[in-house]
Amino acid sequence: MTREPNDKDPKDPKPSDEVEAELEGPPRRDPTVEIEHAARASASAADVAPTDLQPTLTLPLWQRIVAMVAPAALGIPLVLSKTYALHVVGLGLALLAGYALVREVSTGLRAAGPVWSIRGRDIKWLPSALPAFVVFAVAAGLLWPTFIGQMPQSQDHPVHLTRAWHFVTQQLSHGQLSGWSDLWFAGWPAGEDYPPGGDYWISAVYLVTFGLLGWEAAYAVAFLGVLAACGLACYHFGRTYFGRTAGMLAGLFFLLDRGYYREGGWNYTVWWGVWPQILSTAFTILSFSTLDRVLRRGR
Repeated sequence: MTREPNDKDPKDPKPSDEVEAELEGPPRRDPTVEIEHAARASASAADVAPTDLQPTLTLPLWQRIVAMVAPAALGIPLVLSKTYALHVVGLGLALLAGYALVREVSTGLRAAGPVWSIRGRDIKWLPSALPAFVVFAVAAGLLWPTFIGQMPQSQDHPVHLTRAWHFVTQQLSHGQLSGWSDLWFAGWPAGEDYPPGGDYWISAVYLVTFGLLGWEAAYAVAFLGVLAACGLACYHFGRTYFGRTAGMLAGLFFLLDRGYYREGGWNYTVWWGVWPQILSTAFTILSFSTLDRVLRRGR
């Protein structure tokens, strides 16, 4: 029996090239090629697998734009109405448009990923803090003259400014927090006949800035801080118990309420200048929302 040339005898020695291949081991892989394959695999997986960063809105873009523009177009003229019922309806429509805008922006930020950064550090808290920024921006927009140092001068505002000036120059400089003063009328017990928290707050802004702002500009900054603080306190309360959206709406309702004499709102707080009571109200609302944390966490 003859053996064909291609038949191999198991006892025959292996060729030299096969022996060298066994000694060298498995073929080496190019690390650059492996990195490229891994990047392509992760990119394809990100395109297919659902993530929390993908937008949750399913409506077309034009419908989302209509949901923002239509309530604003109907609500803003009604807000300016002198009829209180129409004013409330317009306020609700305007807030609905604002909610749609905030939802769209927040969803877009989450979908885009951490695109906001300062010095290479991503600001991951921006979408969740956006409603608080909206509340503060509305307060700042309503009192925009305060940014150029102009204080409200209607009704009780000059009285509060005079009380703060009197506290710093006539009482605090003499080591007193309260006492009899002959500045007005036949004299009055300064710091005792009226809650002094507003006087302390205006004086603190003036002293912290070393008097560089002047009294009127210091009053303007202090008043803006009070209005924004109460709006943010309403936001914090609503966020604690009902979520961020409810908190934002609560803060905006407080800021945009037209109000009436002795009924709060813009009329009583800004026009009549009776704002020290909302300063105390802000602390009261904030204490209720903080109480939930104390009861849940024990601190």
